[in-house]
Amino acid sequence: MMGPAPHPCRTVLALIAMSVAAASWTSTAKGQAEPPPSAPAPVDTPIVTPSKRVHVFIDRRHEFGGDLISEDTHRIVVKRDGEEREFLKGQVLSIVPLLAAPDGKIGHIHLRDGSTIHAQIIEDGLDGVVYEAAGIRLTVPREKVFRTTLEVVFEVRYDALRAGLKPTDFPGRLALCQWLFDEQRYELAQSELRALLAQEDVPEAASLLRQCQAQLALGTTDAAKARGARSNSGATDDGPPSNRNTLPDRILTQEEVNVIRVYELDFAKPPPVFIERETITELIEKYGSSSLIPPDMEGRNRIYSADAREVARLMFDLKAREFYPRIRVGGEPQSLATFWHKVHDAWLIPNCTTSKCHGGVDAGGFFLHQRNYKDDQVRYTNLLILLKSRFADGPLIDFDDPRSSLLVQYALTPGEARHPHPPVRGWKAVFVPTSRRLLEETERWIRSMYVPRPEYPVDYTPPLLDAVDQPSSAANTKPSR
Repeated sequence: MMGPAPHPCRTVLALIAMSVAAASWTSTAKGQAEPPPSAPAPVDTPIVTPSKRVHVFIDRRHEFGGDLISEDTHRIVVKRDGEEREFLKGQVLSIVPLLAAPDGKIGHIHLRDGSTIHAQIIEDGLDGVVYEAAGIRLTVPREKVFRTTLEVVFEVRYDALRAGLKPTDFPGRLALCQWLFDEQRYELAQSELRALLAQEDVPEAASLLRQCQAQLALGTTDAAKARGARSNSGATDDGPPSNRNTLPDRILTQEEVNVIRVYELDFAKPPPVFIERETITELIEKYGSSSLIPPDMEGRNRIYSADAREVARLMFDLKAREFYPRIRVGGEPQSLATFWHKVHDAWLIPNCTTSKCHGGVDAGGFFLHQRNYKDDQVRYTNLLILLKSRFADGPLIDFDDPRSSLLVQYALTPGEARHPHPPVRGWKAVFVPTSRRLLEETERWIRSMYVPRPEYPVDYTPPLLDAVDQPSSAANTKPSR
């Protein structure tokens, strides 16, 4: 399977990291490449307030948190409840600093199961993280938390990114525009894109500018985005208020999201995986007669000490599907990360989910969720809608022939498509000659998905809004996992 293609936004990510590095304090193992296997890597660049408390991930099963007593290049000393312990930085998995006095600032609690809580952080304590959402104060136990980070102020990031770009760095400037678009700062993105196009003919910039203008035509302004960012929940309301309560509201649960991640695991480039010791015990007890399970105690003990990703592979080889939901995936499989960034967020949502199209009450037989579309549960719900929906002309996603996918055909110009998009007022082709890269990336995503296609054990039916072009049920496929 293929991974995502290089993207100019890497330039922006690097600049973001540089912009906050001076204000950050962290202490990690020398040469460490990733956090402990049981914890996901942070999804955004953390701001870490200078702190005298840390949490040390010693190994896969042991950890210790407390006050930082002393530190040098090679070691740290941590004390809690009278117990003082010394750790060599090169011999621990990770050392995570705790936020000092977050005082209700908006931030992210990165959990070990791969999910994230976006809320006001009250206290990043040794026993747990206290946060407030929708006026309710809650606590997450420390054993479920990997790291807590505060949001970087948008204006700080934006100023730092612009300052780091030369006027002739057109790929970098395009990456900046894409980042602004992803942040839903459409007015700023439009201004930057116009300035870029005035200097250089960049087809991708022209395509992105049209997407910005489409969002602005819907009344999506930067001011509205800023108001949403200041709310406790971080949620934004898209679409006319009169329509919101009439639209489908069933989205996948975090558990269902995790199951799909499990079924799409690519062991060539797997994200972090975590499996409880009790799960391994039950697996051995149930499948102990299989030739894949060592008969001797020494061999079985090696399963306990193996990397969780190897244990997951063993489950797949055993076809132990009842254990799949107990695999916790701490990141996005490559194919799904490609879908979010190259298809879903890049052109599907901006072009197809307006209130007068497939994101509103007139969506008909094909509805996609636009509200909070960057939320994992919403993204996975939209993915499942694409995979399960099937029309008279064929499936939305054709894994045997990606170009035949209706998702692709309906985005082509009428003269190029074998199955043109039905005539609808206001419809515009997405894959025009100046945006061939979007077409190529969409087909690349389809080819990168796991084959043969599995059937997710998720009970979900795509919503129908009483239209003539209602899709039929998805064709049953024999799962290989």
